[in-house]
Amino acid sequence: MTTSILKIIAVICMTLDHSQEIFPDFLPLAFSYAGRIAGPLFLFCFAEGMQHTRSRKKLMLRLYIASLVTSVGNLLVSQYFLCDEYSIGNVLSTLFVIGIWICLWEKQYNSKIQKICVLGGMFIIQTVLGLGIIMAFIDNIEKNSLINLTATRMAALSGVIPNYICCESGIIWVALGLAFYAFRGEKKKQCFCIAVYSTLMLIIGIVSEGVSSESLLSLNYQWMAILTVPFLWIYNGERGKYHRQFYYGYYPIHLWVLYTIGCLMQ
Repeated sequence: MTTSILKIIAVICMTLDHSQEIFPDFLPLAFSYAGRIAGPLFLFCFAEGMQHTRSRKKLMLRLYIASLVTSVGNLLVSQYFLCDEYSIGNVLSTLFVIGIWICLWEKQYNSKIQKICVLGGMFIIQTVLGLGIIMAFIDNIEKNSLINLTATRMAALSGVIPNYICCESGIIWVALGLAFYAFRGEKKKQCFCIAVYSTLMLIIGIVSEGVSSESLLSLNYQWMAILTVPFLWIYNGERGKYHRQFYYGYYPIHLWVLYTIGCLMQ
């Protein structure tokens, strides 16, 4: 199974997931179950892309522009409808943050001290930026008001100002993406990373909602990301046919279309 096929699977699962979120009364919850593998697959494919790309600078520039366009569009759409029924994320900003850390980690430094200073400085900068975005919406967060609209705007701002705190799925997905890259070519370790992530999601779900079929199958089913393992296992290391423009275009457009339809139906 090539990277291209994995991306197609991820796009299909993502679309099913987002559609079920907008139309929960018409589409089965199983669509959202399928969506649990979309994020990890995108992270895995990006890690592979960072390893094999001819130019990381061009890749990162394209990714940031796509993330920026998505973020601006998300802000405009959410501002127009002022709908708090749904939130719009931006996984492109998460991928960009992962790319920043990969590039900085593998950059050639004059000494270990210089490397520590650069990485530490970036950590501080991203932390300050992330906390700054949170503070801008602290009133809504404290009052538990307009949660989905607030989440949409925080994620959008993270696309404009990349940071590991407010990007979609936050530091957990950033860590998973970095782990995929660190263990590239080692399927067992990459699958173990998915298992750890899924276990963590299961524990969080149990702590927040308790142990019940409703909790595990209806409220907190992020642990189903473990279903990603078979796809990683049969990955053959090849890129396959590549349609970069399609993915960069489809992602924001499908978000805006679904969000618009959902808001108009309220």
